[in-house]
Amino acid sequence: MSTLLEAGQWMLAPTDVAGRNPRPDLAPDIVVNSWGFPQSTGSMGNEFSRWYKEIVDAWVAAGIFPALDLGPRSNEICNFGYSPGQYANGYTATAFGADDKIWGWTARGPGEDGSGEQRLKVVPATPACVGTTRVTIGATGGPAQDIALDHRLDAFGYGCVVGFEPYVGARSGRPSSPPPAIHP
Repeated sequence: MSTLLEAGQWMLAPTDVAGRNPRPDLAPDIVVNSWGFPQSTGSMGNEFSRWYKEIVDAWVAAGIFPALDLGPRSNEICNFGYSPGQYANGYTATAFGADDKIWGWTARGPGEDGSGEQRLKVVPATPACVGTTRVTIGATGGPAQDIALDHRLDAFGYGCVVGFEPYVGARSGRPSSPPPAIHP
C-alpha cells in the first residue's frame, strides 16, 4: 500500500530517479488505475475503503482527471465496487453489449456522493467482451484527445460522459449517445 501512496503522490509532482527535484509542471492530465480494493478491505463503516481518498482528492484539486477501476464481480454486481473507483470525485467506465445493456459481469457500484451516501456509479463506454479495467483505460482516450486538440481545456473540460461519448460513438459506428447512466 505504501508504494501505491508514493506513486499517487509522485503523479502530483514527478521527481528525478533519486526522488528529488519535484516538477508539478510535469503532472499528467489524466491518471488511470487498474487496481482496486474490495469493500471489505479497509472499510470505514459505510462500505468504502477510504485509505486512498486523499490522493484522489489531491489529483482533482491539481486538475488531474482520475479514471478509476470499479472492478468486475459476477455475483454481487448491483451492490459491489472497488475503491478508489467508488469515490465520488473519480470516474469509471464499463462495457455494454449489443443490446445496449451494461455487461453482466460489470460492477455497478455503489459509489458515494459528498454526503457519503451510496449510489449507482457507472458510465457505459464500450462494447462488451473487454475487461472493465481495459474499458476505463480506453475511455480516457476521448478526454485526452479533447485536451490535446484544444489546449485551453483541462481534464474536466467536457465533464464525465461528454468528453468521450462522441469518440466512442465514432470508433464503434454506434450512435454517439450510450445507454443512460448515472454518473458524477
